[in-house]
Amino acid sequence: MQAKAAIAGTSFSTPDDFIYLINLAVHGSMSKTALIRRNVHEKSAGMQIVKRLIDNGLVEQTASGQDKRNRTLHITEKGTDLLEANMDNIRQASRNVTAPLTDQEKTELIRLLAKLEQYHEGRWRGQE
Repeated sequence: MQAKAAIAGTSFSTPDDFIYLINLAVHGSMSKTALIRRNVHEKSAGMQIVKRLIDNGLVEQTASGQDKRNRTLHITEKGTDLLEANMDNIRQASRNVTAPLTDQEKTELIRLLAKLEQYHEGRWRGQE
């Protein structure tokens, strides 16, 4: 609910749009697969989000290296501008979601979620 409220009246279609953009802004350019994995989406759902971002001019893709079939995604200036224009709303939504937690509890939550992510990422890639 908080994420939907944060994007009300913006050009974002879903909260996933700004989360994908934030990941590209923070972590830099990456492949479609890497971006979808980072956001813990199924490939089909992630590809729809990426397509929407490309169609809206918020993300662009370029051929990656020697294999022209591989594509690298980059946030565009339009995407950066839209993200920056709405960061106050996004930050406020984040504060609202975590309001009852102390800073120490937030840090512990991040640590625990990262531990779960590492475990499941390893299992997802076939590692044990």
